[in-house]
Amino acid sequence: MLATFAFLLTTATSPPPTHTPVGQVVPASVGAIKELHFGKHFKYVGGQRFILKKVADAEQHFFVEATRPGTIRRLYWLQFERLLPGIGEGYDYSTDEAVTIDGVPFRRNVRRWDAPPEPDSDRAAMYAFLAKRGYRIPDGALRIRLVHVPDGSGREELMVVYAEAPEPGGSAPTEADVQRRALQGLRVVATAAGRTPSDTEQLLALHEEVLRAHRESNVDLLLAAEEDEYVIANRGEITRPDRKARREGLGPYLERTRFSKYRDKVPPIVKVSADLSLGWVIVQVEARGERTTPRGKVEPLEFVSAWIELYEKGNGRWIRVGNVSNFKPSSGGER
Repeated sequence: MLATFAFLLTTATSPPPTHTPVGQVVPASVGAIKELHFGKHFKYVGGQRFILKKVADAEQHFFVEATRPGTIRRLYWLQFERLLPGIGEGYDYSTDEAVTIDGVPFRRNVRRWDAPPEPDSDRAAMYAFLAKRGYRIPDGALRIRLVHVPDGSGREELMVVYAEAPEPGGSAPTEADVQRRALQGLRVVATAAGRTPSDTEQLLALHEEVLRAHRESNVDLLLAAEEDEYVIANRGEITRPDRKARREGLGPYLERTRFSKYRDKVPPIVKVSADLSLGWVIVQVEARGERTTPRGKVEPLEFVSAWIELYEKGNGRWIRVGNVSNFKPSSGGER
């Protein structure tokens, strides 16, 4: 109660919010981010603006999914924040995990709300605002914090927090489930100039590199997105050749093979895990060309192959870590 009273005193003369939601859309204009779209199951319950800890201008907006009587089950808490002139050097989230959402870079952090917030914190301000509107957040909610700091001075940030409370009498939601639902109800719309490729687009680009490497007989390009640790499942066997061994095997193969066609037969299927750390690309490829045998004879080559490219993300970069492949029967394939 004291925390709520203290917060109300500090915000009594605060200016109104500068961002006005329209339905489920919040105009943003922060760096590359143009708009934020929230799922239709969430109700907008208002926003506020205040000076946070005498160091930053903070503006909050809230979308909630609640059960009776006013108990919040799921919540999106959106916060625009800018350091006041002459205070601080900039926001630093370098210890948080780097992720890309809809082509926009964010830093992600996960924690559980097991203890009351500090009285002068932005979470206390959020609790107080929601309490005035008849809402409460049960203890033990798991939250995902996503922060975007635009390039430049680093004095401005956009934070999106998704929180999910345990079901009454049920078990607490898992981190993977919460991360998946957080992304399901959020869409980030970016300007074309400031947008970076989405994870799906990045994985498709890496797959296209695989195709181009075969067409160009370029083993360096083929191995560019791979590191030493790698696993292959093929012809009923599992192997773990290091990068040197893969080069020694693939290099001569590409040198004696010339493809006139090496392309997707059907559109690739791309999937990314809920925590954005794993990805896979499922493809069917048709190839035609010719190969030179060790005795110097040139033979025609034509086949259809299907495979799964396996990827891991580390330090903001996708790395190919494995491949599971097979050939269509009687296609004469070799790979």
